Amino acid sequence: MKKTLIIILAVIILAGAAVAIIRFGFGGDEDTWICDNGQWVKHGNPSAAQPTTGCGNATNTNTAANTNLPVLNVTYVPYANQELLFTFDTVDEWTSIAPEEIQKSVTAEQRHGYEIQYFSSNTDAVTFSVSEKKSAELTNIAAIVADDRSVSKDSQSVTWIDERLGQSDARTELRQVVGTTEYTIYSRYLIVSSAAGETRWALAEIGVPSAKKNQYSGVVAHLLDALQLSDDSSGNADPSKQLNWSTMDQGPYRDKVTYATGANLTDWRVSGKILAEHASVPGAVVKDGTIFVYFVDVSQEGLKEQLGMVKSTDNGQTWSTSTILTISGLGNKAMADPAPVLLADGRIRLFYFDINERRISMLASGIEPTNKIYSAISSDGVNFTQEDGVRFERAGVFDPDVELVNGTWYMYTGDVETNQVIVATSTDGLTFTEKGVAYSGGAVPDVWQEDGKWYLYLAGISLATSTDGLTFTATSTRFNDPAYKITADPSVVQLANNSYLMFYKVK
Repeated sequence: MKKTLIIILAVIILAGAAVAIIRFGFGGDEDTWICDNGQWVKHGNPSAAQPTTGCGNATNTNTAANTNLPVLNVTYVPYANQELLFTFDTVDEWTSIAPEEIQKSVTAEQRHGYEIQYFSSNTDAVTFSVSEKKSAELTNIAAIVADDRSVSKDSQSVTWIDERLGQSDARTELRQVVGTTEYTIYSRYLIVSSAAGETRWALAEIGVPSAKKNQYSGVVAHLLDALQLSDDSSGNADPSKQLNWSTMDQGPYRDKVTYATGANLTDWRVSGKILAEHASVPGAVVKDGTIFVYFVDVSQEGLKEQLGMVKSTDNGQTWSTSTILTISGLGNKAMADPAPVLLADGRIRLFYFDINERRISMLASGIEPTNKIYSAISSDGVNFTQEDGVRFERAGVFDPDVELVNGTWYMYTGDVETNQVIVATSTDGLTFTEKGVAYSGGAVPDVWQEDGKWYLYLAGISLATSTDGLTFTATSTRFNDPAYKITADPSVVQLANNSYLMFYKVK
């Protein structure tokens, strides 16, 4: 893999040279057609008809986000004379705009067993490659990724950002500085067979200048998801298929995040504004007058849960577009049920439930693990660093909410099996000790403390109250968004004008 990363700069230079050759010709004044900015133009008076391929097109020259590019199904056969094990779906434009000299360099031998690469010739210098590898020593995904990681660990120009491991596939992200440009490299590994003491796997990589990550996020997501096992008789299955969100009747893909306004903590008025699609379980906090709303994001097909965020600097009058958080050191965790807390020093500590551990453990052993709550910390509310250790651990708990009141941290977690809220406390916000059942008859908690009274909002949305934060009593107060069948998962914040916002999901 690292060969691809190291030669990015050289490839960009080669691509530029090839583009120049195609655009301006090989020299002389011969009559021909020249590719100029995605269009075929005459050079002299060519007798041949205008070419119909090989020059991109006016609408897709890879200078924009590439979100409308057509999908081309390409069968990629690894190691000639062997059974077809997987197919590769790529984007038509990525091959048609590649300079001809680079396309010609992809030989038949490379197409059958070594490495096939397509490089875009755009000014953004985005690169893409897919290859197949084999080894007798690397027998599982963890070993394959660790081997790649070891190559870059001593390089000052490479920083490993994220690593998400499944049973037979993995996704990684790293940054590499080439010259004066920083690139973000996304990789997808997929084991395609393990037989006769040899493991074979496919590897897709996309390199994007880090400054262009958001512009190309849709293309990156599509290409990473494109590598998949074919429907053959081998019995192989891709675990990531369980995360094809749009095909799931259950799950957060159908959810949306919205909010209501209130002059107090019991009377709410629906805003009618959708803040995020394919988003669920919001958690909000106010920092320096900016409202940060975090939520589970499943908008990128095939990827497991990520955390998205929208923000407002004008008390909720206008909102930013959704941003996917960056979490350094996350490893193979998947963040769900975010619960942000503003610290005294202005940083945000984000508590969350790791929903991926259950998948990995169940696949490997069939045993469901104890649920764990973790935390990450940030100075800007967007770029987080994973904190060491487990904040709280208990069978069946999920959806944490954390409050800091008079120097004591209170963590509330829902137990869906018993339909209860469990409370734990801490003196440092890092190690929590269970105190018991705070409420029976509801879960998915959000707690607000004000003037000595504690308000517990539950999925539904119902309300319970308390005087000590440890034991709550139900009230008759209910809130429902009449435009939707489901209103749930509340999160309350107070604004500078002493009004309130309650964020929630709808379906």
